[in-house]
Amino acid sequence: MVTVEVGREYLLNIEKIVYGGEGLARPEDGPVVFMENVLPGESVKARIIERKDSMARAELIEVVTEADCRIIPDCPVFFECGGCQLQHASYQAQLEFKKAIIEESLERIGKLEQWPDFEVAGMDFPWYYRNKGQFPVGERDGELITGFYKAGSHDIIEFPECKIQHQPVNRLLDKVLDFFKEHNIKAYDERTDQGTLRHFLIRSGYCTGQLQLTVVVRDSLSADVLNELKGFIDKEQALVSIYQNINTEKTNKILGETSELIAGQAYIVDYIGRNKYSIYPESFFQVNTVQTEKLYDIIVDYVEKLNPGKIYDAFCGSGAIAIYLADRFENITGIDISLESIQAARVNAELNGIDGSTVDFQLGSVEDLLPEVLAADDLVIFDPPRKGLPDETVKLIKANRVESLIYVSCNPTTLARDLKKLSDSYRIEKMTAVDMFPQTYHVETVCLLERKIETENTGG
Repeated sequence: MVTVEVGREYLLNIEKIVYGGEGLARPEDGPVVFMENVLPGESVKARIIERKDSMARAELIEVVTEADCRIIPDCPVFFECGGCQLQHASYQAQLEFKKAIIEESLERIGKLEQWPDFEVAGMDFPWYYRNKGQFPVGERDGELITGFYKAGSHDIIEFPECKIQHQPVNRLLDKVLDFFKEHNIKAYDERTDQGTLRHFLIRSGYCTGQLQLTVVVRDSLSADVLNELKGFIDKEQALVSIYQNINTEKTNKILGETSELIAGQAYIVDYIGRNKYSIYPESFFQVNTVQTEKLYDIIVDYVEKLNPGKIYDAFCGSGAIAIYLADRFENITGIDISLESIQAARVNAELNGIDGSTVDFQLGSVEDLLPEVLAADDLVIFDPPRKGLPDETVKLIKANRVESLIYVSCNPTTLARDLKKLSDSYRIEKMTAVDMFPQTYHVETVCLLERKIETENTGG
């Protein structure tokens, strides 16, 4: 019998990968055990490092029997860095894990009994895709370093290059770090609340090649350093935008309230399909440009089959979905509670020659701005933050009796929770998943929901 005690070692069989990227084992006697860097079907020796009533956490000591899908990770710091969770699995296996995670969420959290069969659309080349990198700055032995945080800590793991960052981002990061080393600028120390450099934020136009650098500091850089920093625009042809962001708070939040343009253009530009989008330091823009086009084409396919009268893009952010739809459909309203997002959405509309008669971006909450009565052929598209739909939005939709919804989700667990809340009124007509984040556990899901007819609601 397995009692599962902290500090003891056990031979465990890995059943599956769960949301978060950990493997799960079920000892005969005791709680489920979670651990990193294992794969389904493997037998492993592990040491228990945490024990609670309903679960335990273990660290891997040795893989006794390897899964067929186990491979050697390309990244030399994969087992230390917290940026990726699945590089030790073949890419096809990663896609299978993600489908299983979605389905388990629908069943366990959503309490759904059936849903349409679906696939996870993968990438042809699942590397070097991220158009955004946020790199903490620290010191080791008195020398400036940058990288990613080790999982569950603020220990910085350095790397020769990040295998999932767009390569121009990697190259610029090396040069920026060298610049600040040469100028002897100290890293911010969160323990003492001293020092200057906090983060480097680098954004890349995957299709345009344009780069944007934001240096996040506790206190402003000196005038001399800022003046020399401006010179990067001349030295690096692809770098077209440099910001300084001041964050004086003792916080995990990366950006402070104010970003100051130091040199170059206010934003960089990237394309999704044939549509242009502006990218500021604070902008929400999907990190995988290639897969975003696949995602938006799926949405277009769903919308075309519905042929809606009006389209409401709820939680529209900088307007990416609404603008992608605008050359095929009219009467689109984008809604977001963030002033910065709505301002960016209007800039994006202007970049694409779209006027207010086609897409109207409105500032405010979905609950306040979505009409109390929608026409039968109206369509609402939800692309909420990772935390999912607010309860007020769910109640509004159910009361409104809109016929069709499209739900775009970056979190299978909150998607399943919200589908459970909607399940007495809506069923999933179609669904597709898109692997926006290869080598990690994250996955995007698109669901087309149709209102149930009365006999379905009553069981008649």
